[in-house]
Amino acid sequence: MEQYDPRVDAYIGRSAAFAQPVLAHLRALVHQVSPLIVENIKWGSPFFEYNGLVCYMAAFKHHCAFGFWDIGALKDVHGVLKRGDDKESRGNLAA
Repeated sequence: MEQYDPRVDAYIGRSAAFAQPVLAHLRALVHQVSPLIVENIKWGSPFFEYNGLVCYMAAFKHHCAFGFWDIGALKDVHGVLKRGDDKESRGNLAA
C-alpha cells in the first residue's frame, strides 16, 4: 500500500475552501511523524494507518475534525490528550 492515497487528495480538493489548508497541514503532520503511516478512506473520510487505525480527519460545512482512533493506546507523557464524551469521538487533542 502506498503512503499517500490520491483519494485523500480528492477529498481535500472537494472540501470547503477554509478546510483545505487545515486538512493539508494535518496530513503533513501525520506523515512527518512516521514514513510508515499510510492513508486510506474509510466511512468516507481520510484515515491514517500503521498496524491498524491510528487517526482520522474530516471536513464538514463549517468545521474540521481530527482525532485518534484508540487514544488509550497512546502514551500521553505531556497530558494533552482527552477522551471524547460521545461514542463518535474516540479521542481528540485538548484545546
